[in-house]
Amino acid sequence: MDTATLLRNARLTPEQAATLTSYTARQWRRFLSGAAPLPVPVRLLLELRAGDLGRLWPEWSGWTIRPGVGEIVSPVGHWYDPDKLIASFWWEQKIQLRNDELERRALALEAENAALRARIEREPTPWRTPGKVLAFMRNENGN
Repeated sequence: MDTATLLRNARLTPEQAATLTSYTARQWRRFLSGAAPLPVPVRLLLELRAGDLGRLWPEWSGWTIRPGVGEIVSPVGHWYDPDKLIASFWWEQKIQLRNDELERRALALEAENAALRARIEREPTPWRTPGKVLAFMRNENGN
């Protein structure tokens, strides 16, 4: 990509780029004309300024930052501003805490269930002995 396109994508004028990079206006004219190669760190800076995060880390390929807005945009088009990012971390933590609580409650209920099943196995109940079932039913019906 040529230097003029990089500047346009980064939404910078040559004067702004000169201020940002500490190169002189004369050096920028040489970069734009092709008389001098654009230094690699400056090219990377312009690409990042244009929003291409994949140039910094390959894992972020396809992710961009919307210039002037400060939103990060995923490869599928989901966007996150700083507040939304912070909120997502907060929600993730809240969901994890809730999952931990539900896991503890499930373990407690499983233990209670096991204790009740053991109690049922140990204690005689009317429905386990046929003669006692009839006696139980008579008592219930008042006979």
